[in-house]
Amino acid sequence: MKLINIWSFARDFVGRKYLMYVASVIMCVLSLLLLSVALFAYTATQYGKQQCNKLFTKGVDGTGVFRFDDDPASSFNQEDWQAFMSEVNRAEEIYAAGVYMEGVFNYGGTEELVKLQTENDATIHTGGIPSDYLVGYDVSNKKVFDLLNVKFQKGGYRENEEGITYLYLGADLSSVDVGTIYTDGDETYVVAGIFKRGTSVIDPEVMFRSSDVLELDYSVCLDNMVLVNLDWINRNWATFSVNDGYSVEEGMDAIREIAKKYGMEIAGASCEGLLYMREVNNEQVVASTRNILIWLVLIIFIIMLCIQVSDAIERAGDFGIMYANGSSVRDISLIVFMENVRRVLVSFILWAVIAFLVSKTTIVPYYKRVYGIADRIVMDILVSHILPVVAVFAVAYMCIMSVIPVILVKRTQPVKLIGGYKV
Repeated sequence: MKLINIWSFARDFVGRKYLMYVASVIMCVLSLLLLSVALFAYTATQYGKQQCNKLFTKGVDGTGVFRFDDDPASSFNQEDWQAFMSEVNRAEEIYAAGVYMEGVFNYGGTEELVKLQTENDATIHTGGIPSDYLVGYDVSNKKVFDLLNVKFQKGGYRENEEGITYLYLGADLSSVDVGTIYTDGDETYVVAGIFKRGTSVIDPEVMFRSSDVLELDYSVCLDNMVLVNLDWINRNWATFSVNDGYSVEEGMDAIREIAKKYGMEIAGASCEGLLYMREVNNEQVVASTRNILIWLVLIIFIIMLCIQVSDAIERAGDFGIMYANGSSVRDISLIVFMENVRRVLVSFILWAVIAFLVSKTTIVPYYKRVYGIADRIVMDILVSHILPVVAVFAVAYMCIMSVIPVILVKRTQPVKLIGGYKV
């Protein structure tokens, strides 16, 4: 039988049972939506770790943090700090170590940069930040650039020189040429590089604060930011990564030994360990909800399977007549499969429309309002983590829903399918 005829038969069968078809489509869409909610809950507990793996050069397994017992600004001078960090970065176990953190900068002559930042984000000067200040991050040494997975589209890293501090700009500020000079009295600030668009770093304080359930984004986008190499520290913690072949624990031991020379007491932890505690806290909250949703999906799936079985029994006579008049098991199997293709295709399209509308009108505004998260994060989860799984589930549904009618036809004689010899 030609494929076009098989498709027509499937359409006719669907048309004769229109209400049942509509009901099955609705249940299929509901099943896909519930599955999507469960997937979103699961992804939310893992998304931060995936970001850390991507944005730390050595990933989660090779990254850790250490904290000083005292504020370094009051307990030892900057020369000691620089000597200590220099020795840490020369250690065999350590790939890179340093501090990066949020900062605001009052540099004379940088009005152009401030204006560009404000034009790109009118709310960037919040929380008491003066309107004539640059907003960005400061880094403590060159090794921070090795620690973070940042890439340049123009220029690159340059060591500060006597009287010259180099600036690194996000992609939104790329209209400023590399080499542009700003002066503030005896100080000179020079643009050394422009980051690629989308360059992000893990929020430097994300390891040390609690997270809300389903908090998604652990990163900060640098597109509208300025990075400054200040060569000093005013925080009592730092981030480090280890060379291949060494564990974070071994790196931490090496740092402690160096710290003893400078009379410092420090404590540390692996990035993986800190993230694990956050994931456990999230998991405890979302696990019950996720399990309930999974059970609902299974129940709906079973109900739809029962509908399919009862429909196959009711249509046994039609299958028997087709079987007796020369149609093969393959033809009937394809007809049943095509019916399910039509059903699932319509359901998948409806699910996609509803999922994208709900994401745009409900989920994205919520995360923007509560966490200040860009819509690209939520849409990335929908497109990269939920849509592929739902598509696989839909294909599996098509196949499973087609198996029972095929087995029924294949194992039953045509005369029994159409009602026996008394018909």
